[in-house]
Amino acid sequence: MDSLLPFIVAPLVFGLIKWTMPYKKQANIDEVKLAKNAKKYNRYELLSIIPLFAYLVLLPYLFYLLAFNLFPNLNGDTQAIFFYPVDVMIWPVVGLFFGFGTIMGPMNQLYKMILKEEYDLYLEYGKRKHGYDAMRIWQPFSYLLIFLGGVAMFLALNTYFKVTENKLIINHFFATESVETHFYEIERIVLYRKVEAPNGNIRNNEHYVIYKKDGSIILDESFKLFGVKEPAINYILKNCKLTLEQQDLRIDKS
Repeated sequence: MDSLLPFIVAPLVFGLIKWTMPYKKQANIDEVKLAKNAKKYNRYELLSIIPLFAYLVLLPYLFYLLAFNLFPNLNGDTQAIFFYPVDVMIWPVVGLFFGFGTIMGPMNQLYKMILKEEYDLYLEYGKRKHGYDAMRIWQPFSYLLIFLGGVAMFLALNTYFKVTENKLIINHFFATESVETHFYEIERIVLYRKVEAPNGNIRNNEHYVIYKKDGSIILDESFKLFGVKEPAINYILKNCKLTLEQQDLRIDKS
């Protein structure tokens, strides 16, 4: 049933838009030319999928390249022995927010370049075909997506796991400030080989869990987005004078 949900919701949403915000035909339109070019405009709409798809692939890829080459070097903290920024694969998602938020501008420019003086006629064709002004409806959503992309970018830049000579510093994705834990506060570090999924299935998923002496947890499988590697764990173990524990499945999850 869940797989059918998009096919049910989408027609309902567009039907509601058409009902609540119907488009009124524009006067002073060359109706003869509009009817004559209808098939051509319809082909343009179908072909527009190609540049649209290319744009939505290219922009996230550019964000990925930027993150891969630039963001890991933004630490600038000479006290950090190990520094792990947020996983680079988050950046294509940020790019998608900006991609969907800005797609309207490049697509309009492409149509203007191809259609020239027929551009306004094409817009009228689209509005009549769909029954509403898609560009006017999409504009507030595009602003929202750009805003969300900016928020996600800020949060991603501000998310990191840092190891210094005597403490750990973690800034979680939605945190406004970092959390510091000195090595003497750490009780044990466990490497778990498996994890239990929400549906109860057990799957292989090696991850470290760092426990504090007060019973709280500093790092668990939810923070694999940092990609913390073995050298950092070994450094923490050495300075805490601990031995890495290895277990199959964590059973102390709340």
